[in-house]
Amino acid sequence: MHTFEIFPWNENFETGISSIDEQHRMLVRLVSRLAGYLVHQADLASMAAIFDELAGYAAHHFESEEAIWAQYLGADAWEASHRVGHAQFVAELHRLKSEGRHKPMDQLVGSVTGFLTRWLVSHILGSDMRLAKVVLAMQGGMSLADAKARAESEMRSISGVLTEAILSMYDGLASRTMELTKEVIERKRAEQQLRLERRDRESQQDGQAACGMDDAFGDPGRTREHRELRRGVLRHHATGESASQAESHCAL
Repeated sequence: MHTFEIFPWNENFETGISSIDEQHRMLVRLVSRLAGYLVHQADLASMAAIFDELAGYAAHHFESEEAIWAQYLGADAWEASHRVGHAQFVAELHRLKSEGRHKPMDQLVGSVTGFLTRWLVSHILGSDMRLAKVVLAMQGGMSLADAKARAESEMRSISGVLTEAILSMYDGLASRTMELTKEVIERKRAEQQLRLERRDRESQQDGQAACGMDDAFGDPGRTREHRELRRGVLRHHATGESASQAESHCAL
């Protein structure tokens, strides 16, 4: 399983509602898996599958989360705005998946990891944290209006500097991810080139060995078995040419 950690979890992301926090951690794990598949250039079917898994789990998480908000906030504007954010995330994820069929890998990794990292950080530390504070306050006996006022006050005192610092940190992490991805891609290209060159050398050596069979057997047309064996070796190792063409090279 490919995993590439682009979103190290820490206590700053804890909302205080255990079911939501656990689902957030699962989303982070899926994002890291997706990043790993992209970095290691997994096949298209595998990448499509992890995109679908992430989208499916996100939909499950959003449904669970929205049920909690609706239970306490009803049709409040905060809850409605939160739903819009969820819908936009799912739409963007599907767009990135579709775009991945036509976009160079290094650009795809940058756009996907950049979007997912920024969205998760800003959404968890912003909207999710705010609504969780409302729910926790109401569970403690506050009215909705008082809980919202308290949540706003607490968010103002902690969100500004903290959010910007964390966003900056994850922006830097995404940039390093892109650089590492480029290095991995270039290394894979170099390894592929070396494999091709080695195969070509081996093919040439085997072709020369087949030509050398003439010396071992004497007359190249000496026996039918010799002719068939010689032609089979040339056919197996010749690249981009017919066995008869490869045979003609032995006469040169």
